[in-house]
Amino acid sequence: MDPFFFDADGASLFGCYHAPSSPARGCALVLANPFGHEYVQFHRVFRQLAIMLADAGFPVLRFDYTGTGDSSDDYPEWSLDRWTKDIEAAVKEVQQRAGSEKTAIVGLRLGGTLALDVAAKMGTVDSLVLWDPILRGGPHVEEIRAGHESMMGYAHVIAKPDSGCPPEVLGFAFPDTIADELKGIDLLESRGEIAKRVLVIESNEAEPQQALCDWIAATKADLTYEEISNPHLWVWLEDFAKMHVPRKLLQSIVDWFSEGYA
Repeated sequence: MDPFFFDADGASLFGCYHAPSSPARGCALVLANPFGHEYVQFHRVFRQLAIMLADAGFPVLRFDYTGTGDSSDDYPEWSLDRWTKDIEAAVKEVQQRAGSEKTAIVGLRLGGTLALDVAAKMGTVDSLVLWDPILRGGPHVEEIRAGHESMMGYAHVIAKPDSGCPPEVLGFAFPDTIADELKGIDLLESRGEIAKRVLVIESNEAEPQQALCDWIAATKADLTYEEISNPHLWVWLEDFAKMHVPRKLLQSIVDWFSEGYA
């Protein structure tokens, strides 16, 4: 694993490049993170996925969006457009590092939502994995705010509003600007062609992905749908070190890529 910083339209993004440990296959991969508490919750999972893909021969880049993780800037710089551009920059970076013309994106939750936009915009993404992407932002915002209120009921302190800080949910800043942008998400809006191959993974029964599959089926993409229910993934834990790593689900992603780039 090679940690480094790379430029994305003036922002300095932190990334980790996983070089293939076996003969390289003909496609380089970018992992697009979820947002907020889901980013931390799935950090170990995404790291394990990157290792497994690299072991299978795929160059992999995982990175932090502008204002998150170890990348530059802070929450005033957050926007969905900014993070979409970050994914585009990551795609170009992994192409350069791996020397591969073909690229793919694996997006989880908000990362999947943004990845679909990037694929439609760039028109050069060969394959796309959409893992429980957020289909509509309004219900998602309501869900995480409700989760925050529920957890505060178990807190040992009473939160007081601070005019100098943005609102937060589950320990993460959640400014009104990003909340409003999230509410505007509708993944089923028409976008045209997105990628040659698309894998949709549904592991959260609370958010069925059939409508997305129907939308993708109307494009020219070769669609694969995997329903691998795993309720343990969606239980909020204070100790993320105890987060369950869904090996079967991760292996299904590795197998899908391996079959497509034998």
